[in-house]
Amino acid sequence: MDAKPPVVVGVDGSPTAMDAARWAAAYAVRHGASLCCVYGYHLPMYGFSPIGTLGEMENFDARARRQAEDMLGTAAGRLREAYAGLEIDTRMETGGGTAVLVDASKSAIATVVGARGGGGFTHLLLGSVADQVTVHGLGPVIVVRGPAPDRGPVLVGVDASEHAARALRYAAAEAALRGTDLVVLHAYTETLHPRSGDPAAEGKAEAERLLDTMTADLHELHPRLRVQTRPVYTGRVDQAMIEASAEAVLTVVGCRGLGGLRSILLGSTSRALVHHAASPVAVVHRQG
Repeated sequence: MDAKPPVVVGVDGSPTAMDAARWAAAYAVRHGASLCCVYGYHLPMYGFSPIGTLGEMENFDARARRQAEDMLGTAAGRLREAYAGLEIDTRMETGGGTAVLVDASKSAIATVVGARGGGGFTHLLLGSVADQVTVHGLGPVIVVRGPAPDRGPVLVGVDASEHAARALRYAAAEAALRGTDLVVLHAYTETLHPRSGDPAAEGKAEAERLLDTMTADLHELHPRLRVQTRPVYTGRVDQAMIEASAEAVLTVVGCRGLGGLRSILLGSTSRALVHHAASPVAVVHRQG
C-alpha cells in the first residue's frame, strides 16, 4: 500500500514561515499525513574571481548550507515537541524557494506557505515566493498570515465555474473534517436581462438557484455537515470575500472563476484574498 502524500510547508527561519509550519503541522495531524518542511537553497553566483579565493567561496557555501540545515532542524524540532507522534521530514534543495515548493506540491496533499518570508520587506503584504507558489502550485496551496484562528466556519466563494466546484468540494471536506459549518458565498449584482421591473430581486433569485445547485449533493457526501448559503449583493466580489473571511477559520477559493481569461493562472478575487484575507486562504488548483 502506497504511503499517503505529505503536507508540504515552506520554511525559511522567518516568524511567518514558522506560523505557517505550525498551521501545516495541525493540518497534517488532522489528515493523518506526514509533514515535510522544505527549504530552497540558493547557491551564490560567482563570476571571474582572483586566484586564491576559490577556497573562501567553497567555505562560504559550506557555512550557508550548515546554517540552512540548522534552521530546518530547529524548526522541525520545535514542531516535534508541539505535535508528538507527527512524522516530520526536512528537505533542502538547491534552487529558489518558488521552484522547490512548486515541484514539491506535485506530490503533496496540500502546500502551505507563510505570507512573507525572511527575504521579504515587512511592508509587503505577500512575499514573492508565496505569490508565485500560489499561482503555479498544484492542489490546494494555503497562505497563512500570522497566527491563525482555531474556531469559525470554513468559507468558500463560488460561481458557476469548474474551479469553484473544485474549491467547494475541498471546502466541504475540510469543514466536515473540522466538525464546523460551511459557508458558501456567491456575490451577485442585478441581472443583465431582467424579465421584470425588479432586476435586483431577479439577481438574488438567480444567485439562490446557483447556490442550491452547487450545494445539492453536499449532504450526500457529508451527511453531518451544516451548510449555510449566502448570496451577497455587491459589485466587488473580492471585497465581499475579504469581509466574510474575518469570521472564518479557513477561506477557500478556486484559482480563477468565470471572470478570468483562461490564460490567467490566478483570478483577481483569488489574488485579492491571498493578499488581504483575515484568515488562512486555500487556493485550490487541479491536482498534478
